[in-house]
Amino acid sequence: MLPTERRAFERCEVAWTLPTVGRVELAANVVLFVAPALFASVATRRPVLVLVAASALSALIETAQALAPMIGRSCSTNDWLSNTIGVAIGVLLAMVTLRLAGPLKHAERPNAVIRDRQ
Repeated sequence: MLPTERRAFERCEVAWTLPTVGRVELAANVVLFVAPALFASVATRRPVLVLVAASALSALIETAQALAPMIGRSCSTNDWLSNTIGVAIGVLLAMVTLRLAGPLKHAERPNAVIRDRQ
């Protein structure tokens, strides 16, 4: 069940390598988180919250991999870093998109309080 190149109780890899074109796995981790972070930021209009939550989710995934070696996955700080870079790119793109879109009009805000003007 475990990949042959890994031992069942291997510890987490602690390294801080930035993703490059030559490191396909790290670059894939960046790309994996860009679109969900972009869409979540635009949908909620809370990019900072999305950045924090998605980075925490990535850390949680790496922690689960560290605590459950029987799943055959190893944890790595590089994975967390790459995922967080992808989230940051998605959030930045969302911030640009939200800035260009401008503020929501009254009819577009479903929870807006309507007051009678007399």
